[in-house]
Amino acid sequence: MIKHKSLPTDELLKRLTSDLEHVNKLNDIRLLVLVLHLYVEYCINEIIKNGFPNHNIILDNNQLGSFSNKLKLLEALGIINDNDLSNNIKALN
Repeated sequence: MIKHKSLPTDELLKRLTSDLEHVNKLNDIRLLVLVLHLYVEYCINEIIKNGFPNHNIILDNNQLGSFSNKLKLLEALGIINDNDLSNNIKALN
């Protein structure tokens, strides 16, 4: 498992913009979903990293740190409490 690495906001936005422009040119919906999944997971990891003093217990654990488990954790804590948002994020998985 690759460890989570935080990026400065400007670098993250540059990467996201560049990646999405590249994917749009390829016109590949599966690749677009994969790229979006990775960026959503990055944001989830950032929420966990900034919200939990011992975040590495979650982020560094293959089972606890799965995408679906991290999403369930944020839902259980009420951090993600919009059903439409939650369903859209689940659709990426």
